[in-house]
Amino acid sequence: MTNKTITEIGPDESPVPLTLAHRAEVERDLLRHPPAISEHTFTNLYAWGQTRKIFCGRIEGSLVFLVPAGDDRFVLLGPPLGDTPLETVFSRLAGRLIGAIRVPAMVGMDRLGLEVIPDPNNSDYLYKSSDLAELAGRKFAKKRNQVKKALAAATIEYHSLTYKDGDECISMLDRWCRLRGCRHDPGLCGEYQAIVRSLALFDGKKLFGGALYNGGEMIAFAIGEQLNRETAVCHFEKAMPLPGGAGQVINQMFAKNELLGHFALVNREQDLGIEGLRQAKRSYHPVAMVMKYRIGRTVTSTIKAEACPEP
Repeated sequence: MTNKTITEIGPDESPVPLTLAHRAEVERDLLRHPPAISEHTFTNLYAWGQTRKIFCGRIEGSLVFLVPAGDDRFVLLGPPLGDTPLETVFSRLAGRLIGAIRVPAMVGMDRLGLEVIPDPNNSDYLYKSSDLAELAGRKFAKKRNQVKKALAAATIEYHSLTYKDGDECISMLDRWCRLRGCRHDPGLCGEYQAIVRSLALFDGKKLFGGALYNGGEMIAFAIGEQLNRETAVCHFEKAMPLPGGAGQVINQMFAKNELLGHFALVNREQDLGIEGLRQAKRSYHPVAMVMKYRIGRTVTSTIKAEACPEP
């Protein structure tokens, strides 16, 4: 039976693989220690588990997430959830912890004796929810025009997602992936797997979302959740290429219907160093970035393309 309690780890006590059985415990810790980085939600940690296996454990009570690096060694994923200093985490796991990834600026980073490298490709974009919902002012004139044209060209309706909509989201995602060739693109394949796993967690409470329909057919959807008291995180946003402008419409409608009035800010995650994605994220005028760093040695993910739909 899977251990539902996450226990203390050290030089001789190993972390355990993160499973669904740990969801309630992890989410309690996240409420007590609200995160700033998009990776630190149970949804994100669990959803991407097929491309990047996650282990977890406690050090002096603080919850830590670890990525295996081979030969019983690990890389820390984000900061500890709790009051345990970063130095203590590295000291407790001496010889087994070779580095860290996705770490925001922290006290003690420069005292670890390891190289600290800025990681702009994985730094998160922060936006005002009101900016995305209202698209007000000259700087959003182009976005308003794109939304207006899309709404004039098709009969588009918006609905909040419920747990009953998971199969329809996957059906739309399959259509999107056939057009984009997900099976031959490791990054898109990994995202496909993560979306499917996220939809399995969807309850309309912790996770929420919205979808666009044209003639009764889903053409776009977005999924998010609370990150901290004032910030939501948008995990996934997908839109079919036709009708044009569906991406801009779901972005605005999701913010207007699911975020506005609940969260001042929305974290729309990173651009991964993909130039087109970077331009798209910058075009919505972020108000800040959550800067992240790599420490010491890091690891890469293995993506199983065979789990993606046929083109």
